[in-house]
Amino acid sequence: MTGLKPCGECDTCKFHPEIAELCNGGEIFGLLPGPKHYLNGWFGEYMKVNKGGVVFNVSDMDRDLRILIEPAAVIVHAVEQAKQIFNFKFNSYVLVQGCGPIGLLLLTMVRCLGVRNIIACDGDDKRLKFAKQLGAKYTVNGMKPGAIEKVKAITGGEGAEMVFQCTGSPKAASVAWKYVRRGGSFCELGFFTNNGDTTYSPHLDMCNKQIKACGSWTYQAKDWVQAFDFLKEAKERKLPVTKLITHKYPLDKMNEAMEMNISMKGLKIAYVAK
Repeated sequence: MTGLKPCGECDTCKFHPEIAELCNGGEIFGLLPGPKHYLNGWFGEYMKVNKGGVVFNVSDMDRDLRILIEPAAVIVHAVEQAKQIFNFKFNSYVLVQGCGPIGLLLLTMVRCLGVRNIIACDGDDKRLKFAKQLGAKYTVNGMKPGAIEKVKAITGGEGAEMVFQCTGSPKAASVAWKYVRRGGSFCELGFFTNNGDTTYSPHLDMCNKQIKACGSWTYQAKDWVQAFDFLKEAKERKLPVTKLITHKYPLDKMNEAMEMNISMKGLKIAYVAK
């Protein structure tokens, strides 16, 4: 079922249900612990579905693909937001900054759209190598000197036409603007929580380049339907998306799973009920 749990009472829910993801009183299943969120899916075997919740039958998908549905819905929503400011073409230069699960899934979807010139940018060479397997044509280590110059060299001296910022790092977000060419577009989806402020030059990074920018927040119910098809398409193209799931733990191994996640030695860490 969809992760969204809108309140149903606010102005957004009543008068703008098409943007229910922006409900100020809403929740997201599995992300809010505590007595006020009982049976909300927080590392439990059972959860309480709210009235009006959307439930899908995904029995035609294997378990590993199902594990990726929720982050894939985040990706679908981001790409749909980006389509409002950018026309994806086969020869577009699209840069994805941040090769965690979200960034890697995003570049996979962009490849499934037919875009050939995908640039993966991250500070981890192992993740960049995996990005190649998922469809990136070029890789740039953003932690090494000359990253901005390398992106410009790849793009004929101009910069990327579309940049997705997926890191959640204020420092990286500041640099991301530098990768965009004049007249380009920018989508921010890396900050699910407030990790602090970032800086950019309003003149050099925005006005002078005449950049179009958008943000992306969670998803809508319809994004989940497209997420199913995206994951099936990736599998059909033999893009190894399920390799994103690097570790699986039962619920009674929660501490070990958390330690692995904090260590950043894996990508997608999954709990699998016995």
